[in-house]
Formats: sequence, structure tokens, C-alpha cells
Amino acid sequence: MILPVNPYQYTNPVYHKSEFFDRQFVINRLRQALHAHRSIQLIGQWRIGKSSLLRYVQEHLAEFVDDDRAIAIYYDLLRRPQLRNGDDFFARILQLMSNTLVERGQQGAALPPQMDLTDPIEFEEFCDCWIDKEGYRFILLLDEFGSIARNKNFDWNFFANLRSTIPDLTYILASPRSLSDFAHEQVITSPLWNQLQLIQVTLFEKRQFIQELIHKPVEQIGLSWPDKAENFVYERGGQYPCYIQMAATALYDTYDQGQLNYKQAEKVFRDTATDHFRHLWTKTLYDQYRPKREDLLRMALLDLVHGRGIDDDLAEDLEFRSLVWRNESTDQWEPFSVWFADWLRRWSTDKRIQTEAESKRLRKQTKSKFPKSSLSDLSLQKGQLVGEQYRVQKTVGATRYSQVVVAYDESLKRKVVIKCLRVDQEPDDIAQRLRENLLRGAGIMANLDHPNIGRVYHALLNPLGVVMQWIEGLSFQDILDIGRRISATDAIKIGIELASALNYAHEQGVIHRDIKPGNIILTESEKPVLIDFDIARATACETISRLNDGSFGYVGTKEYSAPEQFLNPEGVGSPTDLFALGLVLYRLLTGRLPYEHGNLPSLYEEGHFPKPEQFDIPEPLYRILYSLLHQQPGKRPTAAKLCDELKTCASFLETYDSEFQKLDV
Repeated sequence: MILPVNPYQYTNPVYHKSEFFDRQFVINRLRQALHAHRSIQLIGQWRIGKSSLLRYVQEHLAEFVDDDRAIAIYYDLLRRPQLRNGDDFFARILQLMSNTLVERGQQGAALPPQMDLTDPIEFEEFCDCWIDKEGYRFILLLDEFGSIARNKNFDWNFFANLRSTIPDLTYILASPRSLSDFAHEQVITSPLWNQLQLIQVTLFEKRQFIQELIHKPVEQIGLSWPDKAENFVYERGGQYPCYIQMAATALYDTYDQGQLNYKQAEKVFRDTATDHFRHLWTKTLYDQYRPKREDLLRMALLDLVHGRGIDDDLAEDLEFRSLVWRNESTDQWEPFSVWFADWLRRWSTDKRIQTEAESKRLRKQTKSKFPKSSLSDLSLQKGQLVGEQYRVQKTVGATRYSQVVVAYDESLKRKVVIKCLRVDQEPDDIAQRLRENLLRGAGIMANLDHPNIGRVYHALLNPLGVVMQWIEGLSFQDILDIGRRISATDAIKIGIELASALNYAHEQGVIHRDIKPGNIILTESEKPVLIDFDIARATACETISRLNDGSFGYVGTKEYSAPEQFLNPEGVGSPTDLFALGLVLYRLLTGRLPYEHGNLPSLYEEGHFPKPEQFDIPEPLYRILYSLLHQQPGKRPTAAKLCDELKTCASFLETYDSEFQKLDV
């Protein structure tokens, strides 16, 4: 049986009438306010349905106003690039109104290319023409208005000017809190905030509406769910529409031949919800002035589930983030659902056990990897003078075959990295192959001269090793390990520089074959530099060398290897590096790898990679990454083409920023 598309939705706003439950009171109040030409503050916690209500107004405007010249325009103020000040705001609104009229056939509303969109006179003249004379009414549905209310670049004059556009323009400003709660002088002393009608979106108050949200979407496609399914969803979703939809989505996806797989649904929900919770308690959009807030919120949640009281300020912040609610019958704060409370208890226990186990594992690993007797057997020791000019400072990596040290070049007064071989105890054939591989790789790298490729200075013969550039900075693996991600703008900039480096290397006939986060260093000046070794796991034949007998064996790191590296090692070429670069950029943007089960197409249905999840990657950049991650090498762009595509993407987003064009992402 082929099931219809999942009828539940938690990642995007909903706006069809059949998808709305327990929102009629809010819809009626919106209708009354818009009939009276009142502007509105629409407030409610994160993920409670404000965006959906704005979309509903846009899609069903005729329900709210009896005016065929009324136009509703939705705009998310968190959309990239963000607005910087009041001039940006009014220029963007002007462009949105113009674009909408042009789409309706009013070509005269098009703005001349030379127009200064930030000129207030241009804004006034446009409104005079199309609102006063032509009779159009604009209702501006502005999502995440709190991002402006919190931003002090939007001063008192901005809010006063915004007030002056009412009632010519009608606003619905959606925000997690009332503007008065943002409590900085620009807002509370302006004539705006007390001119807006306040409408609040609340949790589901009756179990009846929760049941309707759980059952009606599947009933509309001819299915029915048992009581067990309802309880499964309710225990996980509580009274929050977002979490109810999230749990129902996970359960629906397991439906097969009339059976629901609760165990599988639990795993999917747990993984999805865990990422969601962490995002909510680390989101700092509205509390940048309060450092260490994440730690305080985590501790408050743990105090809550263990029966300890928590500060009202923290409780209200957690409620604001849709993680807790106040039970009116007991007047107590509680986690948003029974499942979340259990998850927090397990999380706190598992975290302690995990920390202890990790500590024990690391102690054991350290003892086995570096037993006391082996440290004295390392080729290079701290303080030793190598090559008559390099003073060893410390060992930063060691394996069976190699050692990597940081040394000081006493002649040229600079830090360097030395990778030397340790093959005295190896059979002659293996030792000889390792020596040739090391020198071959060093010879290739020594001939590369590019600002985004680490330099090899020269080779040492006794001990046998290679002297390389020391690069101050963090590897991308270090950045990922501390939980950081990068913005789309930074990803494009980094991608351009690394594509340029790969294009240069490929033109010299060099294929890296081991592009990964640990092999890219981000310098203090934020320049990415590609290196040919991972100092945490340095080996002599880990990257761009060919085997001694002329054959090609598997070379690389499994998580960042292209399919052809597993299936056809002798066919590895420049597209392999581009696939790995796509993986690196995708993970830096999202914190995840695109293919959950690995980079072999045979692991997926019909032998094809699934389409990677887009998350919040801008559409133009996502298309580029998608092409890099193609399973067929011939369909990936070259490094030169990638460089051009990323520059075009950067220009496109920059043009969007300057001309305020609307992106469909």
C-alpha cells in the first residue's frame, strides 16, 4: 500500500483550514482588529503557531477584510540577510509592496533601478500614489519582529516612523513577547508599542483539540489510529502543537500494512526532538546580553524534574522557549510533556555515566597508545636539535609508523611542523615503501605554492622526515567538536578559497584524496588552509601517495570518502576531492553529514543517495552542495566551476541584500 504524503507538519507553517485546531478565538480577534484597521502584536512562545497564523491570514485574507484591493504580505525578519537598521526596514517594505503590485499586473508600481530605496520621500510618494489615490490596502505580516525590538540599531526614530505609517499601513507583528517586555528605551518611550492591539496565542487548553490534531489529519486520508497511537503522541507532545505534530509525523512514517512501529517512531522522535530541545535552550537571539544562559537553563530544567524549585525568571524563559508550562491546577512549572520529563531524567543520568565512561576510556586508550616505555622510543625528544636548526618543542601526534612534532627553526626564527618516520622495527619492504611514499608526497607538496595550501619546506634525511609550515589556528574538526557551525556567508567564502586551492592542485596533477575537517586549518585571520595530514592521527601514507607497486589502494577517511574510493580506487580523480569538500561544507553548516548510513549508494533504496536535508541553507548554496554530493563523479562540478558558482552565489545573495529582492528558499 502506497501511503499519501505525511499529513502532519512541524518544520514549516501550516495555513489550510483543515490543519487549524483550537485557534478560532485568535482568528476571530484578528478578524475584528483588521476590520477596524487596527495593527496588532501577535505574541506567543516559540513554535506555538504564530507563523502559521500569519500564513493563514495571507492565504484566506477575504475572511478578514471585505476589500478586493487589500493585499497581505508575509515577511520573516530573520530571513538572511537580516535588516541592519530602520533604513533597511522601510526600503525592504517598499520593495515588497512594489513587487506584489507588479505581480498583480500594476507595472507602474515597479521601482526605477536608480531609486534610492532608503529615501523616506520615495516611501511617502509610493504610499500616496498606491494607497491614497489607487485605494490599495497593505497588511504587512511581519514574523519574528522581536529581532528588531531587541536590536538597538533600530532607534526611537525608527519606532516613531513606523507608528506614523499607521493606519495607511496595517501591521501584524509576531513576536515571542510583547514589545514592552523588550524593555529598552527605544521601544517603551516610542509612540508605537501602546498603539498595537495585543493578541496572544496560547497552548491547547482542552484534550479535545489535541485529539482532533492527532486524529483528523489521518482520518482525512482514510486512516484511523488506535488509542495507543493517541497516547503515544500525547505523552510526547503535551499541549504544544509543534511537538504533537513532531510525534505524529514520526509515528505516521512507520505505518506499514495497517501496523504502526512504535519502537521505530520513538527512535525517530527522540533524535529529532533532542536536536530541537538543544536548539531552543541555546538560542540566544533575544538574550545576547546574558552570557552563560545555556548553562543556567540546563540546570534549571534538571532542578525542575528532580523536584527542586527554580527561579521565576528562568522558568519564564523556559516557557518562552516552549520547554515548560505552568500547570494552572497546581500552580507549578512542569516540563511540556511526560516524555520530556523522562528524557531529562535519562539525559542527566546518561550524561554523568557517559562522562565517567569517556574518562575511563581515554585513560585506558592513553595507556595503550603511549605506554611509559614507548615514549622514550620516539625518534624525536623535547629539546632535541634536528637538522642542525630545528629545536623540538613537543610531540603532537604519533602512530606506529610516524611521529609529528612542533619545532622551532632557530635559523629563520619560526615555528615548523616535522613529520618523521619510525620504521626501524618494520620489515625492509614495508619500511622502504613508507620512505618512498613520504618523500613522494613531500616532493609533490613542495612544488605547490598557494596561499590556501600548507607549505612543505624541505626533507630531512636523518631522521627521515619532512619539515612543513606551522599554521596557527583551529582545524575544522576542532570547530565541530565544540559544537560550532558556520553561516552561509562564511561557508561561501571558505568554499571559494578551498575551491581555488583544489583547482590549483588539480592543475598540477595532484589529487588530495583525504579532504576532511581535520585536514583544514582556519587561521586567526579566518583563512582556510588545506594540509595533508591530521596531526591527531598522523601517518606516513594517509593522503596523496600511490602504493609502491603502482596500484591504488583505499586511501582516505571513511566518513569523507566518495563512493568511487570504495568501489573503484584506481578511478579516483579530482571529483573525489570535490565530493569531500561538499561533505565538509555541509557538515560545517548543519552539524551533520548528509548521508546518514554512509557514502555507499548500495546502502540506500534502489542504490541511490537520498536528497540531503536542506535545513536553513539558502537555496542557491544548497543547489551547489547538492551537485558536489552527487554519487556519480562526472556530474560533480570541477574546482574551477565550483569557484565560479560560489562567487555567483555570493553575488546573488549580496544583490538580494542590496536590492531587497525576495528569495524563494
